[in-house]
Amino acid sequence: MRGGWLRSWEPAGVAVSLAVLALLTWQVSTGGGVVRLDEHVYGRVGVVGSPLVTLLSDLGSPEVSGVVLGVFALHHSFFSGRWWPIVLATGNGAMAAVVVLVLKAVTGRRGPGELPLEGYPGYFPSGHTATAAVCFGTATYIVGTSRRLHDGSDAGVGAGLAVGIVVGAATVLSGNHWASDVAAGLAVAVLVLVLGFAVARRHLTREDLSEPRRRLMT
Repeated sequence: MRGGWLRSWEPAGVAVSLAVLALLTWQVSTGGGVVRLDEHVYGRVGVVGSPLVTLLSDLGSPEVSGVVLGVFALHHSFFSGRWWPIVLATGNGAMAAVVVLVLKAVTGRRGPGELPLEGYPGYFPSGHTATAAVCFGTATYIVGTSRRLHDGSDAGVGAGLAVGIVVGAATVLSGNHWASDVAAGLAVAVLVLVLGFAVARRHLTREDLSEPRRRLMT
């Protein structure tokens, strides 16, 4: 399964994600047009106090997404006797958390409706969006790669974006994030997923995937 670091669309995906993230960070930091657009969207959409919206938004919490990813990683590591699912899950989760926290600290953005920070580092980018996309995308990669014995990068990124968009939309509807927070969270997720999967793809072999069941400590 060894191959190049990046394939087909991935260099373009990384470049676009970096550009989007840089543009949005600059606009949010300087109070540019994106900020006014966010306010317009918030004024038109308002806050939807629906239990379904709240449930979907909560999917992005570490307590939900992180547990889902942890279960998949531990399950596949135990039954394959290999550490790579745990390493990949931990690496992707940590990378997403670091990038999100750094950008929150740099921008210090307030939430919709003048939500106070009160010790919170900021609302940009949306941590729920990035967390959901990275966790569910990585879980999909682990399942697809382990069972089919081939690279599951496309499925992982696709699933991550799908879940991230749903969770991100829910955070906007619930009044917890601006639209640009969600867009930035998705950009962070794409970067983490593409780069994380590229590292895994570079180092995994068919033996890593098809090893018979055995204890992890053997």
